[in-house]
Amino acid sequence: MKLLRTFFVSFMVIFLQNLYCERDIRLNELSSVGGRFVVIENSIYTFDSRDFAIKVFSKGGKLKYSKKIKGEGPGELSTNGFIVEDGKNLLILEPMRKKWVRYDSELNFLNEGWFDEPINFIKRTDSGIIGALANFSNKYYRKLFLFSNNFEKIKEIFKEYGENFSGKIVSNELYITFDEKDGLIAFASGNSNRIKLIDYDGNLKKEIEVMVRPCKYKEEELSSIFKNLPAEARELIDFKIYPYFLQILFLQRNELLVITGEFENKKAKSYIYEVENGFVKRSFYTHGGFYQLKGDALYSLMEDEYGCIIKESSLSEIIK
Repeated sequence: MKLLRTFFVSFMVIFLQNLYCERDIRLNELSSVGGRFVVIENSIYTFDSRDFAIKVFSKGGKLKYSKKIKGEGPGELSTNGFIVEDGKNLLILEPMRKKWVRYDSELNFLNEGWFDEPINFIKRTDSGIIGALANFSNKYYRKLFLFSNNFEKIKEIFKEYGENFSGKIVSNELYITFDEKDGLIAFASGNSNRIKLIDYDGNLKKEIEVMVRPCKYKEEELSSIFKNLPAEARELIDFKIYPYFLQILFLQRNELLVITGEFENKKAKSYIYEVENGFVKRSFYTHGGFYQLKGDALYSLMEDEYGCIIKESSLSEIIK
């Protein structure tokens, strides 16, 4: 009877989660992630910036693998790194040393190399690899590069200047997205509420102005968001230079999902824009945090008083 009751309770929990198209995934073994995570098939991959470890979780939140990579040897980092998806493999980018390291999905070391510049974002596309650069010096610019599949630089396709780029990380996968069908790149432009769309040659095709108020984070709120990050990581992230905090994702042809940093009742104001005319197709609210979109599943990572948590939602149900 007790076994039957346990089965019924478990069934009802799963049923209710599916009914409301949302569930919480608590990552208890994760010290701090700084916003970066990757979802590949049924696993969640993170780089724990406090433990200097790659950690892999099931979608139930159970730690499956953990690998510490602190050091200066093959497959190791000596400064803070960022995790990005590379097909079914993982890339760990170390901008301060201009290094990249590749692991497979079971955390076996594959290979490594170095860039000429501090790349903090890579995305593999049909036409090659796009790298987004955030400059760590006081030269106040960021660049986008087109790379070949073996990381050879093909050309620089865009450069943007602005005093808000004062050595901080302001350009990564949270603010840049790709539409491979139409060969477009969309990214949040500097310290503004405007999204620029360019082609792979760097030609400006369109600008979209997002209806959002600037975020006015207080020091204590910033501390709360990144309370578990080590000092060297906190120094590289500064939300005050990105007050609009636009996270953007292409949904399908001619649709752009924009999740803003404007909150109401702890939910982020969000829009779906039609790319062709820049009109708002739909507006809605979703969870705050850092996002990954896999099919219809929208994953949102945040930190609360208990640690790191991912909320998995059905995008189609949210925007109904």
